[in-house]
Amino acid sequence: MDKNMSQLDIAYSIIKDSGKIQEFNSLWEEVAKIKEFTPEEKEAKVSRFYTNLIIDPRFVSLGDNTWDLRENQTFDKVKLDMNSVYSELEQEAKESYDEEDQELSIEEDSEEDSEEENSQLEENDENI
Repeated sequence: MDKNMSQLDIAYSIIKDSGKIQEFNSLWEEVAKIKEFTPEEKEAKVSRFYTNLIIDPRFVSLGDNTWDLRENQTFDKVKLDMNSVYSELEQEAKESYDEEDQELSIEEDSEEDSEEENSQLEENDENI
């Protein structure tokens, strides 16, 4: 492989040629070796490579930090169940709303207690 290729093109070729699912660290090691990165360059560039791998539509994450080419995977293996995504978001929103509502209730109770204490103090002042 040509070291002048982009990191993602190299990763694509590695997976395509091997025909196997790749663990991220192994894939990165091979890419870095072909690009002849120094240890410092490897460390500095790994996060950008990971981000670009996520964004590039040719690749798909299979979980457990493993990657394959989207063309090698059937639709049912890579699609997201949007119902579960929305259910999780709805649950998080409900929990957040319930917490805010509870906090407001506590604040209202303490405001009522403060108002009651103030009225009792005013009554006591008037009686004196």
